[in-house]
Amino acid sequence: MGAYARRATSTGAIFGLAITHLSLVGLVVALNDRELVAGVVSVGSTIAVIAALAAGFVASRPLRKGLAPPAPAVALGSGAIAGLVTGIIITALAWLVEAFTPRDVLINASPQLLPLLSGQQKAAEQGTPTQWYLYSKDKKRLAGPSETKEDILKQLGGEQPAGSKFYAVPQGKIVLTCTDTATVCPGVGVPAPGATYYYLFKYQPTNPTNPVPELTGNDLKGDQTRADFGQGNQPVVLLGFTNEGGDKFHTITRELSQRGLTQANLAGATGDDTFAHLRRSVELLPRFREDARRDDDFAAVRDDPRFEDALR
Repeated sequence: MGAYARRATSTGAIFGLAITHLSLVGLVVALNDRELVAGVVSVGSTIAVIAALAAGFVASRPLRKGLAPPAPAVALGSGAIAGLVTGIIITALAWLVEAFTPRDVLINASPQLLPLLSGQQKAAEQGTPTQWYLYSKDKKRLAGPSETKEDILKQLGGEQPAGSKFYAVPQGKIVLTCTDTATVCPGVGVPAPGATYYYLFKYQPTNPTNPVPELTGNDLKGDQTRADFGQGNQPVVLLGFTNEGGDKFHTITRELSQRGLTQANLAGATGDDTFAHLRRSVELLPRFREDARRDDDFAAVRDDPRFEDALR
């Protein structure tokens, strides 16, 4: 039984980790939209059960091809162990999602909005939702985003269509989109033609110690913010900041640049890579030039003749 038990444990772990990966990249949530039994069971909700059964089946097979099947008690025990290990890992994942919301850290681009919302409805029961959407019974978006259900009903003449369902965005979060007009989309890279990607980000603008986003429209001067053309006649947006907004933007971009430099160094970037990073930072934010000359983070490269060249 020892060899079978060891294989059962490893098999259960493999299946459990596979489901964990599929959950974190959003596939399980996406499958929640596909009904196995209309109105009762979705494909996504059965994946955990299927995984546990599959792990049990594999673990109950002979250790090697050509060997006799294990005794019924051994096969049953091995299958139970594999299924149990798979279930424990999936349960641990569910607990982590509730406690830490890993998808807040792992940027997940969803090509459809509804699967993204479906996985947030339990969390939306706590607090006041930031946005509401309404979907028809055949999963078509009827309205939204709106701040309240009442706003959506007003758009539809005061009555909720039969079979439709409201979906909420939990308090402290917001849905953002990225389309094919962007150069790159987070977690995707270059967007596909005609594509729209949906993201769920933190949204805590009134948090006194750690507001998200750090900058808002209140930090801009409207009469100094306009569309223009930059290098290569490419369209750009010129931003005019209030004094406080300028300081915030300065701090944010400085921290991002320093973080990028640190990550490049940890990844084994060459000296040329480092100075290319500095040059790009100055292009994006001229005030970064003086920060780099004073900052201890750049002390190790300050004596290199390429340092001043990069800051010009």
